[in-house]
Amino acid sequence: MTLINAPMLFKERARNAASASLIAFITFFTAGPAFAQRPKSNPTATAVAPVGPKCISHDECVGDQVCVNNRCTLPANAKSTGATAAPVPAPVQAPPPAATPAEPADAPSPQRAPEGSSSSEENQDAPFFTGSKIFIAIERAFGAHITSTTFGEGDTESKIENVSGTLLWGGTNADAPAGVFQAPRLGFDVRVYKFLTVGGFAAVASSSTRLVGGATGEPVNDRSYRTTFAIGTRVGAMFQLGRRFVLWPRLGLSYASVKDSDDDSNSQTRSTGVLNLEGMMAFPIIPNVAVSLAPSIDYGLGGSVTAKGSNADISVAFHNLSATAGVLVGF
Repeated sequence: MTLINAPMLFKERARNAASASLIAFITFFTAGPAFAQRPKSNPTATAVAPVGPKCISHDECVGDQVCVNNRCTLPANAKSTGATAAPVPAPVQAPPPAATPAEPADAPSPQRAPEGSSSSEENQDAPFFTGSKIFIAIERAFGAHITSTTFGEGDTESKIENVSGTLLWGGTNADAPAGVFQAPRLGFDVRVYKFLTVGGFAAVASSSTRLVGGATGEPVNDRSYRTTFAIGTRVGAMFQLGRRFVLWPRLGLSYASVKDSDDDSNSQTRSTGVLNLEGMMAFPIIPNVAVSLAPSIDYGLGGSVTAKGSNADISVAFHNLSATAGVLVGF
């Protein structure tokens, strides 16, 4: 028979109960808060912690962050890298572009302005002066002329005056070299600097005459021939003073000659230097094409007359006043 010591048993049980209480108390204060903070299990939601800026969609968050409740947050079950993601600023949205009116599907192509409109006039006038550098002209195609010619031999002088009109032909009806300045001629000029131009001209004309006389109408003389030519250089200044008006004064020097001959080999040549002054006016009518009007004076600087088989010392001087028209083309 075993004797049980009641006091000792009571003390042992009391000590075991106190140890169990102490362990429970320590366990409650160490594990209890973590257990209390553990979120309730929800199979349809993912626990997140707020770590980022405001957001609207998942695209505005970086890394593993997701947009929950307008905040970029990192899911609780995501692996931490030890660094906190930097907040991403919300993207700045550009203002919507201004509305552009829709063009008609069958919009007609721009049409050229009518011939008489102002835009057409600008297109026609401006290129003539501003765009053209080379000018070719048919000058003195028609016009009116007043010519005065003086021949001198020793102390004797004779003067011949002539008034004539020309239309696409001329140059042989006036005495001395003056006649060639009444003939149509070809002009060529180049604009070298802004309004400054340099150029020249050339002209040639010829004719033949046969005298008929007697009662039977038979020729009483051989045929006679006249050939004239002129060549010269000039400098000018071109100014466009209006939409359809160009002023082009020119000054030049030229050489002119006229030769008379017949079938009997008789000949006479008259030649002289000439000072040429023109006040040309051009009126553009279509792009790069203009009608020209030119009052001018051609002043002989003094020349000589030489005749085959003659040693006579004959001088010749003349001046020719003209008002002529022609056509001018610019390139």
